[in-house]
Amino acid sequence: MAALLVLIWLAPYLLSTGPGTRLILSIVNPRLQGRLQVEDLSLSWLGGLEVQGLKAFDPDGREVLQVKAIRTARGLWYAIWSWQDFQQVRLESPRAVLLVGEEKEGRQISLARAFSLVKPRRPRSPRPLPQVKGQIGVAAGSLRVVLPDGRSLDVAALDASFDLKTLNQITGELMVTLPGEGKLACKLDLRGLTDSGKVRFATAAGTVSLHSVGDVDLGPLAEFAGRKGVRGKASLKRAQVALEPEKLAADFDLKLSGLAAPLAEAKVRPIDLGLTGRVNLSGEQVSARADLTGPVGGLHTEVAFNLAQGRVKLDPAKGLAAVLTGEPAGLPEFKAQASGGVDLATLAQAVPALLRLRPDAEVTGGTLRVEDVLATGGSAPSAAGRIELKSLSARRGQRTITFQPITAEFDAAVKPGQGLQISRAMMQSEFARLEGSAAAKSLQGRFSADLAGLHRQLAEVFELGEFELGGQVTGAAELAEAGGDRVNLTVHAEAVKLQYKSARGEVKVQKAVMDQTGYVTLSEGEGRRQAGRVTLTQVGADLDGAVVAVGAGWYDLKDGSFQGRLDLKRADLAYLGPSAEVMGLKQLRRYAGTVRLTATASRPAGQAAIESAGEAAVQDLRMDGEAVTKGDVKLGWTEARIEPGSKSFSAKSVVAWSGIANLTANGVHCRYADPLAVAARFELDADLGGCVAAAGPFLKLDKAATLTGRAVLAGDCQTRDGKIGFNGGGKLHQAASAEAAVAFSGSGFYDPAAKAFEAEVRVDRADLAYVAAQAEALGLKRLAGYAGVASAEAKAARKSAEAPVVTGGSATVQGLRVGGKSVSDKDVTLRWAGAEIQPAAKSFAAESVVLQSDFAGLTARDLRCRFGQDIVADGRVDVTADLAGCLAAARPIAGWKETPALAGRFGWSGSARSSGKEIRLTGKGGVDDFRAGSGTEAVSEKRVDLLLTARMDPRGDTLVLEPLKIDSGLLAADVTGTVKSLRSERLLDLKGHYRASWERLSKVLHQLQPDLAGKFELA
Repeated sequence: MAALLVLIWLAPYLLSTGPGTRLILSIVNPRLQGRLQVEDLSLSWLGGLEVQGLKAFDPDGREVLQVKAIRTARGLWYAIWSWQDFQQVRLESPRAVLLVGEEKEGRQISLARAFSLVKPRRPRSPRPLPQVKGQIGVAAGSLRVVLPDGRSLDVAALDASFDLKTLNQITGELMVTLPGEGKLACKLDLRGLTDSGKVRFATAAGTVSLHSVGDVDLGPLAEFAGRKGVRGKASLKRAQVALEPEKLAADFDLKLSGLAAPLAEAKVRPIDLGLTGRVNLSGEQVSARADLTGPVGGLHTEVAFNLAQGRVKLDPAKGLAAVLTGEPAGLPEFKAQASGGVDLATLAQAVPALLRLRPDAEVTGGTLRVEDVLATGGSAPSAAGRIELKSLSARRGQRTITFQPITAEFDAAVKPGQGLQISRAMMQSEFARLEGSAAAKSLQGRFSADLAGLHRQLAEVFELGEFELGGQVTGAAELAEAGGDRVNLTVHAEAVKLQYKSARGEVKVQKAVMDQTGYVTLSEGEGRRQAGRVTLTQVGADLDGAVVAVGAGWYDLKDGSFQGRLDLKRADLAYLGPSAEVMGLKQLRRYAGTVRLTATASRPAGQAAIESAGEAAVQDLRMDGEAVTKGDVKLGWTEARIEPGSKSFSAKSVVAWSGIANLTANGVHCRYADPLAVAARFELDADLGGCVAAAGPFLKLDKAATLTGRAVLAGDCQTRDGKIGFNGGGKLHQAASAEAAVAFSGSGFYDPAAKAFEAEVRVDRADLAYVAAQAEALGLKRLAGYAGVASAEAKAARKSAEAPVVTGGSATVQGLRVGGKSVSDKDVTLRWAGAEIQPAAKSFAAESVVLQSDFAGLTARDLRCRFGQDIVADGRVDVTADLAGCLAAARPIAGWKETPALAGRFGWSGSARSSGKEIRLTGKGGVDDFRAGSGTEAVSEKRVDLLLTARMDPRGDTLVLEPLKIDSGLLAADVTGTVKSLRSERLLDLKGHYRASWERLSKVLHQLQPDLAGKFELA
């Protein structure tokens, strides 16, 4: 028993040793997503605790926290039995790095991920908060925040002290040194923050104050917020929050000095601004005001609203009923008002970047006046006021540009039982006008704009981008009571001489017209009248008679159901070509024809899915003036469903047919969100030449129509247990042959979650002459001349996105011929087993690769290669080859007009072994009965021996020969030394001896390069 007590007493000291610290970390780290590291640990039962050199790493291995030392006033005894009263905890020199994750990852913070549990605890019922007591101190701390795009903010120094006399009485101070210049100081004194063990701000009392010590540099803060180039200083004179039970009062006073946001080389005149304000909360009622003052002018705003309303969802049915009949609008109660003026010249000369001014333009005058703007919400909302931009002028070079005043005046309100009443509603400028009015039982609106004049004047001063705009636009809309529960709706818009021009192209529309007629039906609901359904009896659009469309339908404002029909009478592709080019689809300019479409879409009440059916046709489709196909190109779909909530699409059938291709897909289903799911059964019958010719502009092929043959494909895919399975096959037929030139099939699955797949592919037949002809038509000319029948089968699989692709299989060519001559009496076969390909690591490995034929044989075993900077090569290769046969087989690929007259039996056995930074290369071989040329000019050798021993250093880019030996009557050499800059200049530092017959070597060279005969001789 005494021994046990001694062991317990010594436990803290044992755990403070190196092995003890490692034991603690071995227990803690497996439970965390990140990892902790500690340099030294000092534990005791009654004295203080100390942790030195604490580091935390996130799951990606990045260091996110470093603390020089953590010290506590009490030991383990108190930590176990009285941890709530910790007395004092002090952190020395803590440095935290907050790496913010991508939005698609939920903006996770790296420091939080480091301390997150691998297996999160199950949610428990809320427990009362512990009544902790003690002092917390932070000395010489620092903080770095890094956003996903690389922007960062560094807090160079952070010091803090907090005194907790339970959570109901907290006092503390915080001092932060910001980047550039300046500090922020915070002081807090809070009481009554908890009630019954829960945080309740409504019961809190006390103060929180914040102020700057010295001026704060705005540049680094603005750059972190995405605004580069901003200059100036900020001085926070006061920001204080005073709390009382159920009440809050906050006020602030901020001064900005030397504020400037330059644009290119434009000169700026920095300005000073002041911003003061106050916020009051009493119960659920919130009121706030703010004032902007300075040389730029003054602006006063006030707002008031009630928190008890919560988030109010706007109901379009109630809103439209309020406008038409004066029923309660259902808006939240609020009041907002603004008044004042801004000197635009002063503002623009200080922050031209914020106003997107042209670099060579300078605003010299102008005032924005906001006069008594007032907006209210509730059951009878209203808005009134006047906004005017006047005396706006600018200078650009030696020219002065003046703008006519732009004025907006409005005074409108919803009157109970009457609807929207408009005393005035008008906005006008030199080039545009918008106005609204309310006559007896009707609302009217009119607009007009000179787009060319508006764009021309704005582009003189503001950076609008490289485009031009032109045309006249006019329009009118009216809501008029028609008796009973019906309100008629009419809209008419017209544009004349529309023009849009950019670097991509130009679009011109001489006349565009849009007309819409319909009505709104009112109904009783919730004890009052509401707008029930908007019905459009006719909608029409006409662009120069080249695009004509009509439609009709209705939308129910209460349940969101709708039904509509679109009838595209005509869409001239040649007319739409310039528009497509401006949108970046310049290939469409080469097409002509007429598109017609009829489609319906609906959403039944209570459903989220949109149902659709329809058909489309392209008549007289031409490309570059030539017919693409005989007859129309048609597309049809039935029982299609689009479900935006689940991001899925389905259709009973999708059918496309024409003179060049027919496609049928049945049972189509696609979920384009995680987890991905696909299902369909499809059949395709296509004329390859016609299809590729039709798609020529997109495939960038000038003579694609030389393809021949017809493709017949069929297959299906289904998703089960999260895996997308597929199975199918097809044939390619030559026009003059009933037998398939190519026949293939395949099956397998893809797992979107794991990024894993398995596939098995089988090619039963591939006529090489046909395949070579199609490749030549597509621009790959070096396969022309090959003939024979190939077959193959292969399997490939990957267990995850990081795992290698594992494959094995075989391929066979029967009757291989080149230029009509046989190059192998027996089949040419290629087999590979245990191959692993990892594209990310640029590596390849294989258990074996075997090639067999009359003209060549290759056996490679235990291959392992990695490419890139650190090259790795391991394996053994044995090669036998009939030189004449190999050269004959390679002639089309090599591009030789005539096959080099070389003959002999070549053999080689070699290996590569990687060790450390080097690759050891060894090999031995030779050529028997070597012969070059023919007749009396022939050169022959009974035997040519080759021997290689070398070391390659991929990082050093060098090759060391030790040695390279060649022994024959043509050339005998024994060479050692180094080749430097192996990938580029190949600098030689070699020594040894050689013997050569230069005249005979020249004849061999002339066989490989016939153009050198008579021009180049070795002597």
